[in-house]
Amino acid sequence: MQARDNVACGASWGLKTVESPSTEGAKIPALPPHNKRTRVMPDKQLLHLVFGGQLVRPDSQQFVDPNKLHIVGIFPSYDAAVKAWRGATGATIDDAHMRYFIVHLHRLLDPTGEHDHDHKH
Repeated sequence: MQARDNVACGASWGLKTVESPSTEGAKIPALPPHNKRTRVMPDKQLLHLVFGGQLVRPDSQQFVDPNKLHIVGIFPSYDAAVKAWRGATGATIDDAHMRYFIVHLHRLLDPTGEHDHDHKH
């Protein structure tokens, strides 16, 4: 497979594309070799999880069936997580027992809180 420059997938991060072995002619991002000097993502990566489900009571945080939780996704910023949270809550606004939450994964990954946060609440 021959690597080529890829402007659409983020040439500013130095990403390359390769031809996919499974789909003829398709281009997929090629991963750079892993080392401390290679950065694919920006320095600040504050991951947030958005999930929800049906609560036992609207005033509780206990789910009826934790096996049926709706995982909306993991997002790279608080703003992106809030946007996804608003979409999920808007779709279930008529059900008082449905509730969605934003979990600050970056706080779990760095409990010392040494890194600056780009959001307030």
